[in-house]
Amino acid sequence: MEYECLQNNIRQSMGEDKDLWIMLHSFNALRRKNIALDEGIRKSLEHLNNFYEVTNDKRYMDVAVQEIKAFLILGGEYLRNKEQFDPILASEGIDLEQLLSRYGIKRVKLNKSQIRGLFRKWMPSKENPAKISEVVDEIIERVLHRQIGRYLYSYRRGCERQGNMDLYELIVEERDSYFHDITRMRYYIFEREE
Repeated sequence: MEYECLQNNIRQSMGEDKDLWIMLHSFNALRRKNIALDEGIRKSLEHLNNFYEVTNDKRYMDVAVQEIKAFLILGGEYLRNKEQFDPILASEGIDLEQLLSRYGIKRVKLNKSQIRGLFRKWMPSKENPAKISEVVDEIIERVLHRQIGRYLYSYRRGCERQGNMDLYELIVEERDSYFHDITRMRYYIFEREE
């Protein structure tokens, strides 16, 4: 028998991924004991990696991937743990973008204030003449009218240095629309207001 579960707005079939839901409950137990999620996963992944190196048993890496997925669902930030997560995902051949878009996604309402909150500093300049209000209105328009496609937005902070650029991507599909903060590696799905 399969049950639908809802955890942090992620709907998934228990029959498909029951190990993931067990992991979610384990991480919630850490929280109840006042153990920071970042600390718990960091130490756990260190132990799993050590066990894997000693035994070469792939099951340890399978558990590590489940922990990363659960961490993302619970709101953990991939970027803060990138150095530890990247080698695990690479060894398992897991595409980072697909992982983040499925497990690290957060829901935001399709309104001006919520969309504005997805952007960091944004000031019109010679390179970026659009005002943030214009960008927000454009996003709402594209999502509401289902203008299917991928749209890039960029903002250069300060001088011409490449490291000071914020990149964003709007992905409009037939059923859903997503916002991807490329710089911070975060995904958001839009919920229409009724």
